[in-house]
Amino acid sequence: MNRRGLAGVAPDLCVEVLSPSTASHDRGYKADLYARHGCREYWHVDGAARCLHVHHPGPDGGFVRSGSYGVAETFESIGAPGLQVDVREVFADD
Repeated sequence: MNRRGLAGVAPDLCVEVLSPSTASHDRGYKADLYARHGCREYWHVDGAARCLHVHHPGPDGGFVRSGSYGVAETFESIGAPGLQVDVREVFADD
């Protein structure tokens, strides 16, 4: 581990909460970096659209979107087996 986090280890699941100022960086550079190092699943949480976009490694080595889920939907994570996600809870008001 170094001061910026784990070194040399890709997580099975990465989750990015998109903001207008960093969305293109998260969807581009970070997605490429995570895919290149073996991340199995990458989520973009889009608060403006109130949906969650799920990506998995594609045949070219980068991520491809495998699903988009709104607040009325649930899905099961591949990167974290057994994790059932109710998207409504992701956007639940406190």
